[in-house]
Amino acid sequence: MVKTTFTMNEIDDKFYYVYSSSLDHKVEIKIGTLEGKRTKPEYDKLLSDPMLKFSGLYQEGCSDLYVTCQVLSDGVPLALPVTTSYKAFTNRWNWNEWVTLPVFFSDLPRNAILAMTIYDCAGPGKVLIVGGTTISLFGKHGMLRQGMFDLRVWPGVEGSEKTPGKAPDRGKEQMQRLAKLAKKHRNGHMPKVDWLDRLTFREIEMINEKEKRSSDYMYLMVEFPTVQIDGINHAVVYYEQDGDEMYQFRAQADIVTVPDYEILQENLIESKQHRLARSLRSVVSGR
Repeated sequence: MVKTTFTMNEIDDKFYYVYSSSLDHKVEIKIGTLEGKRTKPEYDKLLSDPMLKFSGLYQEGCSDLYVTCQVLSDGVPLALPVTTSYKAFTNRWNWNEWVTLPVFFSDLPRNAILAMTIYDCAGPGKVLIVGGTTISLFGKHGMLRQGMFDLRVWPGVEGSEKTPGKAPDRGKEQMQRLAKLAKKHRNGHMPKVDWLDRLTFREIEMINEKEKRSSDYMYLMVEFPTVQIDGINHAVVYYEQDGDEMYQFRAQADIVTVPDYEILQENLIESKQHRLARSLRSVVSGR
């Protein structure tokens, strides 16, 4: 009789973290796959713009799409957009490309978001917006996001604050619940069993694929990098250097500026004096 034993890793109660202000590295994001089907335009749009017939919508297989990434803060871009490299697709949109953004982790504000827009070729020198999505770089607890995320793509619009990728979707509660549990497992809040984890994550992938196919939206999978120091995963906590310093300022200035609403206007007394002087000179010259 063979006795089989299973080892279970203990949950580490230590929290390893590093401040975002101490990371002098550029932000990287991995563009994964795009799942879903594109809807073809109506016939009236095709009649008004016959060049749509030659766009990627009517191409057999997967058209040559590309993704632009840009960091925003309060709707204002913090750097220039970065585009994925060209890749020919056959039956699936699969980039698997790490994109380096021209902004450092230490320069990211607390409300920074990553806006992504998917484009398609629509003719010579023309592009067609497939859709857009966004995701905040820091979570609600001020920690930089890590791991993979499936973001909803809003069709026909560019990525902005109005296109949240983590918006609640009716009928996709199980997909969102499993994503939260996978996050807890990645952060070490659950015991890890190697053989059981492989089966579980495989089942989660199958459930996610099934729900994506049944959805009316497209989903873009992205991956955030993990920070390791001495082989230990560390969370990146937002911290502003010298942000706790207090500066004194006066509520009222010592010198008060009083507005003069009559400045640059006509002085009635001087104007009357000038008219009287001119009339007096004209009378003397007439004599």
